[in-house]
Amino acid sequence: ILDAVSGEPVDAKSIKDGSTVYAWLGAQTAVTMSLPPQVTPELLLVNVPADYKVPQYDVIVRATVIMAGIPHYSGMDITLSDGTAYQVWEDAQITPYLTRNRVTYQDLLPGTRVLMWADDKGQASKVIVFPYEYKGSISLDGYGRLYVNSVVAAEPSALRRPYGDERLYVPIRAVAEAAGYDVSWDKEFGVTVKDGSDILFQICPDTKLAHGPAAADRHSLAGPCLIANGVTYLEAGDLAHLLGMFYGG
Repeated sequence: ILDAVSGEPVDAKSIKDGSTVYAWLGAQTAVTMSLPPQVTPELLLVNVPADYKVPQYDVIVRATVIMAGIPHYSGMDITLSDGTAYQVWEDAQITPYLTRNRVTYQDLLPGTRVLMWADDKGQASKVIVFPYEYKGSISLDGYGRLYVNSVVAAEPSALRRPYGDERLYVPIRAVAEAAGYDVSWDKEFGVTVKDGSDILFQICPDTKLAHGPAAADRHSLAGPCLIANGVTYLEAGDLAHLLGMFYGG
């Protein structure tokens, strides 16, 4: 529960009847066994002044470093999951949520959840950065190149859309190795991805079922593991999930 103007934490007991609040519910579903329906929000903004433009709470799906043409002055051009674009320059007030860690515009990576104060031109004045939940990120640029942790891992020619829909299939080895994992082939279990000596997951071509600790919470994948010209592919979102990485689509 945060103050809409300062971003400081607020005690729930200080919220009065009749107050205007903004609530972000995330993917939660309202419980309708009682009326009015009840839900626990991820974030609640309170103490909202009249006609005040509240900050936006969302996750970054794309981030690109931008230069202002001024020596030693740069920023980050970011896009949130709803498509809204912002510019965060290095002199913006950027603070981490409830810690004293130092964060800068360079920490605004895909997968980062933020609370953003900005003007009507998309220039951010203040950003609260929430704890990062992923081991890294997988993203595409405007030319179709695939990036792993902001480094090019595959050109468009190495990517596939085999089903004529929006699903993008990416090479398992190229992505996993770029993320720091080891990849090998096992005759019985197919592709084997390891984190050091520990198996992360295994999957055979033409199946939608991965095995291993990374697949423990998912019974099947969005699409099967494909193999073409000796290269194995997985749907980008599935592979990101198995690697513990963020993929913004």
